[in-house]
Amino acid sequence: MSCAVRVEYGAPSVVQCAVMRVSRIQPRSFGSMLTAALALWGCSGCKPTSEAASPVINQERRTGLVFDASGSMAATLDGTPKIEVARAAVDNFVGNLDPADPLALVAYGHRRKGDCEDIEVVAPVGSPHEQTREAVAGLQPTGKTPLTDAITQMAAHLESHRQPAHIVLLTDGEETCHPDPCAAIRTLKSKSAGLVVDVIAFDMSPEATASLACLATETGGTVKAVDDAPSLTMALDDLVHTPVEPPPDDFPPATLEARATAPAGSTVSVSWTGRGYERDFIVVVEAGAEEGTWAPGRYAYVKEGSPVSIQTPSEPGDYELRYVAANGKKTLGRRAITLTGIAATVQTPTSAPAGSDVAITWTGPGYTRDYLTIIKADAPDNTWDKYAYVEMGSPLTIQAPSQPGDYEIRYVIRNGRKTLARQKLTLTDISATVKAPSSAPAGSDVPITWTGPAYNRDFLTIVKVGTPDDTREKYTYVEEGSPLTVQAPREPGDYEIRYVVMNGRRVLARKKLKITKAP
Repeated sequence: MSCAVRVEYGAPSVVQCAVMRVSRIQPRSFGSMLTAALALWGCSGCKPTSEAASPVINQERRTGLVFDASGSMAATLDGTPKIEVARAAVDNFVGNLDPADPLALVAYGHRRKGDCEDIEVVAPVGSPHEQTREAVAGLQPTGKTPLTDAITQMAAHLESHRQPAHIVLLTDGEETCHPDPCAAIRTLKSKSAGLVVDVIAFDMSPEATASLACLATETGGTVKAVDDAPSLTMALDDLVHTPVEPPPDDFPPATLEARATAPAGSTVSVSWTGRGYERDFIVVVEAGAEEGTWAPGRYAYVKEGSPVSIQTPSEPGDYELRYVAANGKKTLGRRAITLTGIAATVQTPTSAPAGSDVAITWTGPGYTRDYLTIIKADAPDNTWDKYAYVEMGSPLTIQAPSQPGDYEIRYVIRNGRKTLARQKLTLTDISATVKAPSSAPAGSDVPITWTGPAYNRDFLTIVKVGTPDDTREKYTYVEEGSPLTVQAPREPGDYEIRYVVMNGRRVLARKKLKITKAP
């Protein structure tokens, strides 16, 4: 099965193919998002209904999301790393799922550079949604794009050969590992008749998007091209949820009751009365914002009952709470709210050894999922490296990066990634030594005397000369003391003994070792 793929930018467009629709959607409000979604569904000439569909995951098939965390996701989109945009959209999407809706999550490219086998089931099907959200939050753009093998691994996890399965691939790039994704998906489909693959092409060129079309056409799925968090959120919602017939068109007035002021970034309780349609929602927006404006993470569906809880923006100022009809076009009730400024402090020694545990005392709002991070001093405010959630209390400890240099400790509000406080931290260099025989028989135990920082899970390893520093073969953790033994490889040749800091896989010391034939 095949068709010609055409992607237009700007206005939503539909690929002329019976089984696949590809669109580039750029909505900036809920109303325009619904219009774009109708275009994606191929609803030519139809009008938006007054009520969006109530979302449920199709219970007749298992559903999995394949998440691209490859190195290209570190690139920025309108000044924000794409991984941040994708994480926020997926977090928002998963957070709105019914707890009974099962969803599996596979990630790739998030642990190792240059490794086509860097694929992991980070949230098995049926995992609590909070576990899935935490897994998404921890994904770091690192390596290659083995999307074909990731889809295959997800299909195996969902047991697609036994039962219908639905896979949604979220990627910002083409396959970089498998030579022929189209052939692979045809083979997979031949073994899994009930498999459907949908593709969300995030900030990709028309040519790159077209290269993934076969993943959908061969399985009866769709391809959607998106540019930003709102359109990505809508695409996820559209692909994973099964529509339910809406109630009749009716717009009675609504009322809202909430505090007149609240700290920026806090969660406010909003009592309401109104028609209570399941997909009606209450949103917080800037005062005077255009009708239909909304933002991911800043709303709550009224199906949660009254009152609902809404997390406010992290910037102080004048805002408005609105009760909005499910089509996103009509505000049925509103109430003004002023968000006041918030502050935080961080205190710690001004220097510490690289890779060591740094104790930090802090004060701040302590909102859920706020965190402290140790990051390069010149890194943008919306990035992080080593971190710990403030819910762990004060003081807390964070393992510093293993590379020396000038860093900062920052208190960051998870909501909006706003930095409330920062303190400079200099990480001083660390060193290690290894002493061992210059040669050893293949497969023998090699005695090694060492010195070093002995951080948790640091290890000694014996690897081929010239292999990347993050390579680990035969190894022993240094916590076993000095001296210790590491089993030599069974293949004779030129090797190295390395002392490796587990944090960052940094090699602190190395010594050449000749492995000879076993006697």
